[in-house]
Amino acid sequence: MFHNCTLLRFALLMGPSGLIALLAGWFTTELGRQPWVIYGLMKTADAGSNHSTSTIVFSLVLLVVVYGLIFGTGIRYLLRLISRGPDQEIDTTLSTIRPTSPSDTHLGD
Repeated sequence: MFHNCTLLRFALLMGPSGLIALLAGWFTTELGRQPWVIYGLMKTADAGSNHSTSTIVFSLVLLVVVYGLIFGTGIRYLLRLISRGPDQEIDTTLSTIRPTSPSDTHLGD
């Protein structure tokens, strides 16, 4: 599994999926208010907010920038960890602590 190039490439490509899911959820929440208008429970004029277009655009841009910075910082950190590689120290304490298993015993060589 750890040496399958296809799986590793797929895992790398799935990195931005968290940000995409977050933004999709935000859009879904905001657009989900429309059924009230569709079923006649609210007038379209009442469904709109009193905020100016520039305020809403600023809010969306700020959300994308903040989450982009968080996502970018996380990706940079992960890539730095990957480039360093695994630690070369081998922990031998586990092999001395665990009980022996049947495969560790020799049957009369």
